[in-house]
Formats: sequence, structure tokens, C-alpha cells
Amino acid sequence: MRTPRNRPDEAAAPTELRTLFTITSYDRQDAKLYSTLPIFSADTAARWHDQLADDAATHRITIVANTIMQAMRLITVGELPGPGAPTPQPALPEDAHTALRYYRFSSGPSVLRTGDDARFWLKQTTEAQQHPTVHTVPVDLAQLQLFEVVRTEHARMITYAELADLA
Repeated sequence: MRTPRNRPDEAAAPTELRTLFTITSYDRQDAKLYSTLPIFSADTAARWHDQLADDAATHRITIVANTIMQAMRLITVGELPGPGAPTPQPALPEDAHTALRYYRFSSGPSVLRTGDDARFWLKQTTEAQQHPTVHTVPVDLAQLQLFEVVRTEHARMITYAELADLA
């Protein structure tokens, strides 16, 4: 089985940071009237807020900003947890509500929850590349990289003015 490449100058991948917004309206009895799915744009969230505010049944509106930070670090297969070992989870930062550690390759599934999952995927992929069928998805094993991903989520209530500042 071929080990994914790992060059020291590529040890840290950039951290991805994105914020999603959820707008929820309530009536006078504090019953939920409407809640959006996560919205990627502050401008779009502001338009949803304005539209829900125009509804006569709406008494109040909440805006939740959910910030997701995803840090990726290039690792080797030898750095994965041992066979049967659980994935060590990161410490939960004080202001976060979720912190997860998982693994992913530069090609393939987005989330491999354990070292065993990562090793299994690599073994299956290597074997498939060595003995391809018409259904085999081509993967360049020489360019394959393994990443440890730490994803942290922070949710907070914001005001309409704060939302407008983010737009």
C-alpha cells in the first residue's frame, strides 16, 4: 500500500472560516412562525429578515450567526490513531458548541471518522487502482494527501445592525 505524499513545506493547509445565518420569526405567543435554512450571505439574510418583518403576524425575529472554522493539517498514515483506537477529539473552546476531529484525503470521502476508516479507504482505493474495472474512479495515488481536520462551530445571536455590518 502506497503512503500518501507528505512534504514538510505543505504541513499546514489554510484554515477555512465561514459564517451561516439563520433567521427565525415568532408570533405574540412566542410560537415559531418561520425559520430559514442556513443562509450563506449576510445580504440574503438581511433580505429574509426584512421580508419576515413585513409579515403582520411576526412579533419578533432572531438572527443566529453560526461561524464554522475548519483547520486542516497534512499528516502521514503513521500519524493516524492505531488500529481500533478512537479518534481523539479536540478540546472544546470556551465559546464554541461543537469541536470535531476527523480525517480526509485530497480525493475521496469528505469525512473519515477514525484512523481505521482512513486506512480502509486507502487500502480499498489502492487495490482498485491496481486492478481497475470499468466502474473504478481514477485516483492519482502519487498525488494523494491525507489531512487531519479539526472543525469548530460557534453560534451566537446577533442584531440586525450587526448583520448589516457583515453584509
